[in-house]
Amino acid sequence: MVLRYAVCLLWLLFLVPTAAAPQSATLSLQFFPDPPANDIFIGDTTRVSIHVNDPGVTIRAFTFCLTFAPAVVQLGSVLPGTILTSHGYPYFFLDEVVPGIGVDTLKVDAGIAGPSYGPGSLATVDFVGATAGMSPLHFVQWDLCTEVGDSCVSIPTTAVDDTLFVRYPTSADGITLGELKVLFRGTAVELDRGKCKPNTAGG
Repeated sequence: MVLRYAVCLLWLLFLVPTAAAPQSATLSLQFFPDPPANDIFIGDTTRVSIHVNDPGVTIRAFTFCLTFAPAVVQLGSVLPGTILTSHGYPYFFLDEVVPGIGVDTLKVDAGIAGPSYGPGSLATVDFVGATAGMSPLHFVQWDLCTEVGDSCVSIPTTAVDDTLFVRYPTSADGITLGELKVLFRGTAVELDRGKCKPNTAGG
């Protein structure tokens, strides 16, 4: 009798579906064009993919907050990534910028009406080089959600930060504009801004 009861329990374990354990994922920043698109000149634009690296991970909703230095880079377009756009399901995508002291925060919230599978991008973000320097791109908050039954369960996720470098434009021989200014500073050929003097004879 005990044996028959144990066998019945085993059959129930196979027949009754159990909640799947949350998958795991890694968020990273991929720069395009690559390489080295995380090292740009003032005025250049680079596109950053907020990327889920893991094949087969199932995503139904997500949120992330990414900080950047607005004195070094300006935020351009923020667009939904392939996780939302490539499966044909309706989705929502909301983004906003929260100003801060020294850093601004890009916050994105999104969800999709059907299962979407990695690898792929959650969003693509354009940055424009504003002045020479470096802007750490730092994840301060993130949550990826998968559907288990009627619930949305967080996926254990690791986020990997990166840094965007902005430099002065270079001349044809590779010398930066900043280096040229230093080279000619204090010499006869340094420009006297605000004054235009007529050329002297033979000058």
